[in-house]
Amino acid sequence: MKVIFLPSIIHALVFDIDQTLYRNDEYTKRQTMLVVAEQARKEGKTFQEAQIQIENIRRVHKERFGYFLPLGKVLEQLGTSLEESAGWYEHLFDPENYLKRDGLLVETIEKLASTFKIAAVTNNSMAIGLRILQSLGIREFFMSVAGIERAGECKPSMALFEIVAKDIGSDFHYMVSIGDNDIDVYPPVRNGMGGILVESMQDIYALPSLLNTTYPHDKNDSGSNENH
Repeated sequence: MKVIFLPSIIHALVFDIDQTLYRNDEYTKRQTMLVVAEQARKEGKTFQEAQIQIENIRRVHKERFGYFLPLGKVLEQLGTSLEESAGWYEHLFDPENYLKRDGLLVETIEKLASTFKIAAVTNNSMAIGLRILQSLGIREFFMSVAGIERAGECKPSMALFEIVAKDIGSDFHYMVSIGDNDIDVYPPVRNGMGGILVESMQDIYALPSLLNTTYPHDKNDSGSNENH
């Protein structure tokens, strides 16, 4: 776990979903393969041709900007809108067949929800994000979930975070973004949020001991700038 920055007062935790709230390499690979196959069909290419094309775009972006371009943004460059790709995700992905209730995760998020407002942002579709949370057994604790079709953007854009901030009635200065990727934490920190980079599920399970006793708050407080 790497704590990038924590504000002096925290009202809300905003989680990435994929590879943050679960780890399942088989499901992750399946998602990518399904999307590559769909893009290949759309362009009339072979799977291998589409895969090489997508990997090249991501590699060049990594060399230029230091991080891999999200798959949805790669597809945009290839003529597939975020709205269209979100439809693919909703239709093709099957998290229920790969993910199951994680009792320790449920206990962790329940503890955090007793102190903080809980939300999620995902570069997946919102529908799939909700189905993942349901499969993991933690859907009930999330006050807001924002996927790419809600914002018309994906991370590293702050549009998803703006949506959940409005949903939960909080302000960036009182929110912490938690994720497994640089784009989950560094853009939020640059925009006034806290950020925690996690590397494993053990980092997620350790969050209550890191945060709960240090940052108690009144959940009815919206966290406006006037109270900062």
